[in-house]
Amino acid sequence: MTLIEPWEMAEFRMELLREGIARQDIELSEINMSDPRSDEILAQRGTLTVTRISTGCSHDYAIGDGTTWVRDFACAVESGRFGQRLRARIRG
Repeated sequence: MTLIEPWEMAEFRMELLREGIARQDIELSEINMSDPRSDEILAQRGTLTVTRISTGCSHDYAIGDGTTWVRDFACAVESGRFGQRLRARIRG
């Protein structure tokens, strides 16, 4: 079971588009750290590793209920954490 909601993936794809990063240049690796015995009671949590293949740069993000991984990813790209930006960010 994925912890990434469809709307989060849509926002993530929009960030890639804004930054001029090809989706094929990104690898996502998700680890679900939720306890299956308590997932009805406690928030589901996990870790998402985002790797930019062309630069080898990667960063881990908390995912699951109440997380802000897409916004955190956007800030990381903007700050150069994934390598040089291809173009100025398109504000919209």
